[in-house]
Amino acid sequence: MCFSFKSDIHQDELKQATGAVVAQKSFELFYNDNPEGFTQTVFPNAYSINLIQTKHGPTLVPMRYRLRPANSESEIPSKYNLYNARVESILEKKTWNSLLGKKHVAVPMNAFNEWITTKEGKKVVQFKPEKNNIFWAAGLYDIWEDPTNKNKLVSFAIITTEPTEYIEQVGHDRCPIMLSTEVALEWTALNTDPVKAYNFLPKSMESNKLTHEFSML
Repeated sequence: MCFSFKSDIHQDELKQATGAVVAQKSFELFYNDNPEGFTQTVFPNAYSINLIQTKHGPTLVPMRYRLRPANSESEIPSKYNLYNARVESILEKKTWNSLLGKKHVAVPMNAFNEWITTKEGKKVVQFKPEKNNIFWAAGLYDIWEDPTNKNKLVSFAIITTEPTEYIEQVGHDRCPIMLSTEVALEWTALNTDPVKAYNFLPKSMESNKLTHEFSML
């Protein structure tokens, strides 16, 4: 599980790294509703700047962290985890397999946060790359439209996989699927059947060298 993540990355930095355009209208609507802007730590139901593929090419879009399916009549109760998609069951679960191969998102992060159990009780541990300041997490997104006013909600979930040996030793059992910028661009541009999309995703994160520290959020 990835219950929150750090995304302290300026829009211009993301544009330079990816060559992406900015969904200007989407950002204007976001700031109208959220004049305080984006938060550095993104919890479920908060927003981050993410990368998707549109007719304009790679595109930066503000998105809510917790998926609302396009066909949902109401918000799914919060007891259901719709902010993480387990890669092991992604082909079987309708919520995810309907998006796989079609609506891919890459989520830029500086770090991700997990709860672990220690002798002193539950603590938050923050994992981040040893070297690179930014990495991308693979995800899926959907667009829900309000039938009364036609306003759109773009929301996403992060795909998780088995932990690295390092993460497991620290005390957690999941890890986001982490991508380089090059692979993130390929992932968002992928338009194929669900099985091919599933096979595109790296399943082991052992090549990602991480550090960790206990964090106060």
